[in-house]
Amino acid sequence: MKKSLIFIFCLFLFNNCKKKEIDALPPVTQNGANTFGCLINGSAWVSTGKSFSFGKKLKPIEGGYEDNYNPILRNNVRLWCTRDDGTTMILYINNVKRPGTYPLSFNTDPWPSAVVPYSYGSFGDKKNFYITNIYHKGTVIITKADSLNNAVAGTFEFEGYNYDTKQTISITNGRFDFLYKL
Repeated sequence: MKKSLIFIFCLFLFNNCKKKEIDALPPVTQNGANTFGCLINGSAWVSTGKSFSFGKKLKPIEGGYEDNYNPILRNNVRLWCTRDDGTTMILYINNVKRPGTYPLSFNTDPWPSAVVPYSYGSFGDKKNFYITNIYHKGTVIITKADSLNNAVAGTFEFEGYNYDTKQTISITNGRFDFLYKL
């Protein structure tokens, strides 16, 4: 009886902690809210855009549909998301013409090392870098795809692999809603 009560109490605490982390994420929307968030190993990570690049404060999400005038890049989506702690997450998805499920399951160099990489998800900072590959996969579900207005929204999850440390991270409950504005 005592063991059952302890188990139920631990389960309650675990579910309550997980709910608090999920509640810290932005809602799943499709209205151009320019939001991005996920759980990394169960902890909330929300893009704030407070980091700086070349003396310029970054927006929470940079990127969107690549050059629609270049047939090689047309319909590729790149979302570059930063946070004030120096961490960055990138989703690069090839050939997004309509809503649907897109795999992150290829070996590729990340952007900008590869000008036109295969679809991937990555997360890292100056010390550690995790990326999807053929063994550590993920998916992006695009729920809104509008290349004319540079708007894209969806959800994602993936497992990232660090080639230096041989460790993995779990990215779950990911969501983004992006509309490029000048």
